[in-house]
Amino acid sequence: WMSDKPLKKGVGIILRCATQEVKCLVEKISRRINSSTLAVLEEEALELRSNEAAVVTLKSEKPVVLERFDFIKELGRFVIEDHHVLQGVGIITGLK
Repeated sequence: WMSDKPLKKGVGIILRCATQEVKCLVEKISRRINSSTLAVLEEEALELRSNEAAVVTLKSEKPVVLERFDFIKELGRFVIEDHHVLQGVGIITGLK
């Protein structure tokens, strides 16, 4: 997470993957992680703060083509925006 504004559970975000843009809801922040040490800071967190990493579950408003990063890299990485400002980046490790 790169923004000074925390990512919060239950909040809507814009996810961009390849040429796709879709509104998503932050359903769950399973693990909040210190990005420097990779130590788990909190399980079942309510928010993610600047310079932290996390395992997050997102629910998209409409279907979107994604794939695990280890399978197709171009469809396995994404950015998160808020009002056209980059907030965070990530990779897809699993799909439901």
